[in-house]
Amino acid sequence: MTLDEFIEFRNTRIKNNDHKRIVKLFYPYLKSVTGDPSLLPELIGKIIDMDLSGALAVTGCFNGINDNSIAPYDDVDFYIKLDNGIRIFVYGRVIKETVSLNENEYVIFCTSDEIPDSVYKRENHHIYL
Repeated sequence: MTLDEFIEFRNTRIKNNDHKRIVKLFYPYLKSVTGDPSLLPELIGKIIDMDLSGALAVTGCFNGINDNSIAPYDDVDFYIKLDNGIRIFVYGRVIKETVSLNENEYVIFCTSDEIPDSVYKRENHHIYL
């Protein structure tokens, strides 16, 4: 499925260029496109350096948050929830002041057009690509 087909299929509203970059990076890993709900957790596990091989994606939403979770920073570009309770908030920009996150929450700041091999991790579950 092409990016344009995916955007139409998922009724995704592209908010800005940062959001479009995030959609382009992550859409191939979503269940509705690949049919494999383990692909997104495997990728996220590599990024946050955690074994998520047994986890499945429950939510992969580019249009905000569709459960009662509250994003640590406004206007999340991609929200991911795994069946083991881990929640990941992906942003296409870097936030200057960081907040404390819960143990099961991670924030990924992704300003690259690709997912690099090197990932900069900070304590308190903030990851920079």
